[in-house]
Amino acid sequence: MKSIIISILACVFIVASGFQAFGENDNKEISNEKAMQYYCKPWINPDYATLASWAETKVMKKDGTFEWFSKIDDSKSPLYYGAFIINKSWIDKNGNVWINMFYLFKDVPKKYTVAKISDNGHTLEQVYSYNAYPTEVTPETNGYFIMHTRR
Repeated sequence: MKSIIISILACVFIVASGFQAFGENDNKEISNEKAMQYYCKPWINPDYATLASWAETKVMKKDGTFEWFSKIDDSKSPLYYGAFIINKSWIDKNGNVWINMFYLFKDVPKKYTVAKISDNGHTLEQVYSYNAYPTEVTPETNGYFIMHTRR
């Protein structure tokens, strides 16, 4: 009887440890190059056209630079431009790609940015902070925006 109880307790411990480890280690780190494949493309949101300082189109380039345009079809004069540096990237258990990076603008402090790419690479949600990486990506988070690829 004692050996049965020990066996049961050992199984419970192994299963509980497995669940804890699974819950904490669901993320699969990916290379910065792989993250660039997901991130570097034109992103659009026509709803931002009415907001003066918001870019309707954001073009992320594989050389680590970006250009943001006030209109979707405006490719001549960017509203903002600069560079980004990916610090860490991973894929979560749901297949979402997460990227921690810095945005560097001329005459603006560096922005700590977290991007979430979902919907098979067609939806980008992003937030930023001037102090540290944000801990969540929600519409209520400061600096939140959402954009999509053309389908």
